[in-house]
Amino acid sequence: MRSVSAAPYVIMQTFFNSVSAVLVILLMTATGYLLGRIGYIRAEHKAMITKLAVNVALPCMCLSSLTRNFTRASLVEAGTLLLVSALVQLVGVLISTAIARLLRLPHNRRGVFVAMGAFSNSTFIGLPMCVELFGDAAVPYVMCYYLVNTTLFQLLGAGFIESSGRPKGEKTGFFKRLRPPMLAILAAMTLIWFELPLPRVLQSYTQYIGDMVSPLGLLYTGYIIYEHGLSNLRLEKGFPALLALRFIAAPALCLLFCALLGVEGLARGVFTVEAAMPTMTQTVVLSTMLGADENYAAQGAAISAIACFGVVPILMLIV
Repeated sequence: MRSVSAAPYVIMQTFFNSVSAVLVILLMTATGYLLGRIGYIRAEHKAMITKLAVNVALPCMCLSSLTRNFTRASLVEAGTLLLVSALVQLVGVLISTAIARLLRLPHNRRGVFVAMGAFSNSTFIGLPMCVELFGDAAVPYVMCYYLVNTTLFQLLGAGFIESSGRPKGEKTGFFKRLRPPMLAILAAMTLIWFELPLPRVLQSYTQYIGDMVSPLGLLYTGYIIYEHGLSNLRLEKGFPALLALRFIAAPALCLLFCALLGVEGLARGVFTVEAAMPTMTQTVVLSTMLGADENYAAQGAAISAIACFGVVPILMLIV
């Protein structure tokens, strides 16, 4: 009887924890909007913010997070989990690409749509969300999802965004895609595989600098919304499909692949929530840096974060 009576309390606590985690994201985005409104962030600051976030803070975050949370043994043991994460996102890329073509999105939005539809915000939103919902035991599983999510985003997602920023038909070679974040991931994987510890000074440095990534991305997203006008925040062409991809298709794919590969319990719950997170904030920054439609990316990030406010609590009741 005691466990039955406690069930409604646990459900409500889970609901409010998930709401509070999403509210933090919305508040940080709103802060960027306010800083733009009062003139603390201006148009001439955009280039500095994007270069700092993408070329300095993001590589540091990749190097610090991976070397702190993985060992060679844990990488080998997590093979099935890494495969589930990879399958969810690769299938997401295929579905998002097909939808973008079906909708005949403009060239400067097509790659942005694919990146937003296929990749979730697994760290800044996903990590605190999962810790709030499942406790500290969720962290290793979040890191497994994050490893694949970040690697594929830098290899594929950034390439799709770049394709939207280039003249139609122009191509970029593979090595030009090896930007600082991807190089940092390769360096981290090399250190992990050969069991070479990152010096303590560098570990502290990269952790401090890396912690700027998500705040910078969210503040920048808020500023872009301010720059283009809050009244212009609406369901652009493709956004209903984007929301369906992020909050229905992605978690459904995750549950399917978990069932097929025998992933159960806490790992399945964490992966499902990670799959249903909003779009990556780096999409907005990269869209600006690579010449794609930054307003489309900012609106997609904001709308998916707002939608997450209502979706995740419901998803937790299902999972």
